[in-house]
Amino acid sequence: MATILRLAANIANAQASTGPRTDAGKQVVARNAIRHGLFTCFDRLHPDDQTLVQTASDHFRALYP
Repeated sequence: MATILRLAANIANAQASTGPRTDAGKQVVARNAIRHGLFTCFDRLHPDDQTLVQTASDHFRALYP
């Protein structure tokens, strides 16, 4: 069973560990699990690179249907 001091520490820590609160912060953490972004729906590429990535993606999908 936790002591009163430990419970107080847990409550104090929980106040600071609430995650992102702004929309901008939530958008940033939504991408935390993305590794390479090749098959994502997020637009993280420069518009000039999108055709190159789409070509590579089509080639990859043809190799591994």
